[in-house]
Amino acid sequence: MNRPRQHVASDNLDAIMDAVYAVLQKKSVRDLTMEEIARRARVGKPTLYKWWPTKAKLVLAMLSERMAPNLEKPTGRTAQGSLRFRVRRLIDAFNGPFGKIVAGLIAEGQSEPAVLQEFFDRWVRPRRNATIADLQRGKNAGS
Repeated sequence: MNRPRQHVASDNLDAIMDAVYAVLQKKSVRDLTMEEIARRARVGKPTLYKWWPTKAKLVLAMLSERMAPNLEKPTGRTAQGSLRFRVRRLIDAFNGPFGKIVAGLIAEGQSEPAVLQEFFDRWVRPRRNATIADLQRGKNAGS
């Protein structure tokens, strides 16, 4: 799927991501509608459907925009420090508003397996691989 950030006007993309985040503070992923997002972001529904064919994909995009930067790998730390930092960040994220959103996205993914696969590919696999690399780095360093 194309990266909308490159194709959707920056102001529109920010408004869309803001709208998704704001609505999901009050509603579940299941209750979110593309109509509500389009209205709140002041864009047409065709704009949404052009880049995100389902609401689950739109929610996943918002998570990538808003949550992912807070989970990135720490630099300049020991393997142990890196692992602790990563786990703390993940716990903080899931205890906050993103935890409910991720749970709703996984629930939606039960009827949309491609969303679960994309969630795994974009979220779980990279963080799992980074954690394995940290463990290997610590092992190699003898810590």
